[in-house]
Amino acid sequence: AEFEARDERCKPPDEHPPATFYHRDNLSCGCDSLFVSCLTIVTATIVILITR
Repeated sequence: AEFEARDERCKPPDEHPPATFYHRDNLSCGCDSLFVSCLTIVTATIVILITR
């Protein structure tokens, strides 16, 4: 009752934030980075084996 008298809330509302709230939150699949990591490891392994 005290919060309502001052038009305040003790917790945020359950509404979702607008779509523009997180304007730089671009989600993408991590498969591309996994491919690059695997390619780097394979290339490094081949270079090490050739230069031995």
